[in-house]
Amino acid sequence: MAYSEPNDVRNVLAPGVWPAPGPDPAPKTGTAADLSDDQLNAAISQGDNLIDSYIGGRYATPVADPPEGLIQWSATAGAYYATLTYRKGKDISDQDPVTRRFAILMQMLQRISTGSLTLPLPGNTQPGANAGVGSPVNPYSGDLFDSSDFNLVPVNSAWPFYPDVPPPWPGIWVWR
Repeated sequence: MAYSEPNDVRNVLAPGVWPAPGPDPAPKTGTAADLSDDQLNAAISQGDNLIDSYIGGRYATPVADPPEGLIQWSATAGAYYATLTYRKGKDISDQDPVTRRFAILMQMLQRISTGSLTLPLPGNTQPGANAGVGSPVNPYSGDLFDSSDFNLVPVNSAWPFYPDVPPPWPGIWVWR
């Protein structure tokens, strides 16, 4: 199930035009809002997959009853991908409103994946769901190597070669 619908994406791309007022169909906008429902659904699917990839470590996805904010995020991501389709992959300016909204969305998703932003959604309870999310965890406990594994000793105890001369740098390690 998609988080948003084609008309949600059209409202992001051409606010005030969708839904079309009256019985007449909406006029052509010269934007990705003119794409067919199938093309917009493909863009929405791509955007929803992106959203799920960022929030899936912390929250159960797909979200069964998405809050309004998630619907807006889906429409924003869908609008960005629809615009790429409409422009046939040509670069979009950083100043384009669609690109700017998508950049903000990406910042929000990154904050969610690191745990600095939370959503009012049920947590992901599957085993290993939060692996790789937030701070790295070292599963190893103990000492992997110590200085004796490399025949290293503190300078003070390895300085029998010149007993009358103090070590040049106390606390360094030398090869024995």
